[in-house]
Amino acid sequence: MNRGVIIGLMVLQAAALSAQEPLPKLQTTLKKGLDKVETYIDSSTVKNMDLVYVERPERPWAVELRTDANETTVRMHTDFDFLDGTHAGVSSSSSNGFSMSLGAWVGYRGYGFGWSKELTGGDGTTFSLSASGRSYGANFRIRSYHSSMPEFLSTTKDPIKVRSLFLDGYYLFNSKRFSYSAAYDQSLIQRLSAGTPLVGAMYHHSSVNYSADPNWDWAYFMRGIRKVKFTQASVGAGYAYNWVPAHGWLFSVLAMPMITLYNRTSLYYDDVTTAAPEDEYITPNKVTWNFNARLAVVYNWQRLYLRVYGHFNRFNFGTDEVWGHLYDWKVYAALGFRF
Repeated sequence: MNRGVIIGLMVLQAAALSAQEPLPKLQTTLKKGLDKVETYIDSSTVKNMDLVYVERPERPWAVELRTDANETTVRMHTDFDFLDGTHAGVSSSSSNGFSMSLGAWVGYRGYGFGWSKELTGGDGTTFSLSASGRSYGANFRIRSYHSSMPEFLSTTKDPIKVRSLFLDGYYLFNSKRFSYSAAYDQSLIQRLSAGTPLVGAMYHHSSVNYSADPNWDWAYFMRGIRKVKFTQASVGAGYAYNWVPAHGWLFSVLAMPMITLYNRTSLYYDDVTTAAPEDEYITPNKVTWNFNARLAVVYNWQRLYLRVYGHFNRFNFGTDEVWGHLYDWKVYAALGFRF
């Protein structure tokens, strides 16, 4: 064999061996990094907590099978002047109806993600991320659906498209004895009853689209508006309480009124009698109020737990000409397994 070819093969072999060497080092580095993260989460979960009131399960991972009943309703109102000179208030309402969905959640010590698909009602999906520590809880949720066939002026319309993004977080003042995780993801277990004042913040963005051609008369009575987007940022203060009536049981309630400091609505107008393009109008900031409430019932076994949970949100949006409300509620049951 040619000497140059032999030398070339030897160089290629040496290069291949040198390329393989960093791989085990990279794997080792990643493993050490993950171990450090797990150690930090494990230690911070119950740091400075009163272990007479709160217990940490031995197994850190959990997987849940979830089923829920939910409904999101959008109601809009306006005042309309008819051609004969009469004046009347006009209202519209759309929702996904009473809907059932099925999904799953996976997490480590309260940090996890979930996904669910609606089986009845509107054709929708929900994706969620959650994180809960010793003194805080945070949730991120994206939900989209097509409403059930709405009716307006006794005429069936095309489904309304609704897409919502929710981000909320809480800070607990009595994190030594009260556990948010014990109520909403079971990464901790509340052993004795305790309550806490809390503060929170919420960001919410939704779009309501009824621009399909069969909905033209709906848009006409809504002053030519075919799509609405509203963005809100709120802060509030409230109280949460975990009641432990017997071993394994937990009843938790959280209530928090919120003031909306940032509140902008984008209205998209169309001339419903022509093919004119959309004209966007963004309203000035308008301070309003919202309300956030949560309720959970939990029972823990050694490795299994059962949770029934519900929440309710109410959002106000709009202008002096067109205004509305979005109501979002959900009740779900989760069967979880720790491993």
